[in-house]
Amino acid sequence: MKEEILWTDPMQSNPNCSGWTSLADYYVFDGLNEKLPTNLCNLDVALLGGIAPEVYALVGRNFDERHALLIHLAEQFAHNDYHILYLTSNDSPQSIMNKLLLRCDYKLYRNESSTVPMILQQLQSSPEKQSLFLKQLYKISQKIMVKNQPFVNLSELEEIISKLSEISKVVLLLDEQPCCPIEPIDYEYYGNKFNSLSIIAQQFKVPVLSTVTLPKKEYGTLKEGFPTKVGIENYADTIFLFEKSKPINTPYVLNVKILSKTLCIKEQFVSLTYHPTHCYFQDA
Repeated sequence: MKEEILWTDPMQSNPNCSGWTSLADYYVFDGLNEKLPTNLCNLDVALLGGIAPEVYALVGRNFDERHALLIHLAEQFAHNDYHILYLTSNDSPQSIMNKLLLRCDYKLYRNESSTVPMILQQLQSSPEKQSLFLKQLYKISQKIMVKNQPFVNLSELEEIISKLSEISKVVLLLDEQPCCPIEPIDYEYYGNKFNSLSIIAQQFKVPVLSTVTLPKKEYGTLKEGFPTKVGIENYADTIFLFEKSKPINTPYVLNVKILSKTLCIKEQFVSLTYHPTHCYFQDA
């Protein structure tokens, strides 16, 4: 008869270990098969394996790196055989495809990488290079579905996710129009939106990543660890807080503060290196 192995916590049986934390408290592997890696090791380590089927808020200011990170994630998730629903008010399908071209060129040629017009010219004149790019981009272009829309239509999203999730794994990326600093913020809209997104994430096992652009005062309040009027810290399972960068050179290091209700460590910092000319991220 096979001997049964019992896991015990030595801290409970040893009174001299007061103040120490047993690793048994972190011996939790449930849900790892639901984690979706980002292909950024620093971020995946902080997230205990990757993105889970819950709601992530990418919080920052206008014109920061969040839109580029969504494109990085869209490509990575598509490579993992997920269908990507990408709703954006900032990028057209052609713009996203151009950025994927830049990323592809950078990964293939690095120091010799070029601009979009030059890449297109080279593709027209080189059948060999065209074949290589088609091979690299065909799969992800089939997996990423883009729609230009300033705000989320929740009933429409739920309907399409319901149908897609029956035949494929799905990720939802939302890059909405930012909160206007002049007009009053519609707090009820944000509350209803994130409550509905949380239900969608749980019901269909879908990771949801949404940008949230806060006015300067609200952004500062969240950064200092205080509750915001929008209440984003109550609605999102995990927040990526993008710290404003003032790069002197490119590429540059981007610092992201992670605030989570579902991870063991509730507050972490992750550093990523960003190449803005090629929309490319890597570990710092």
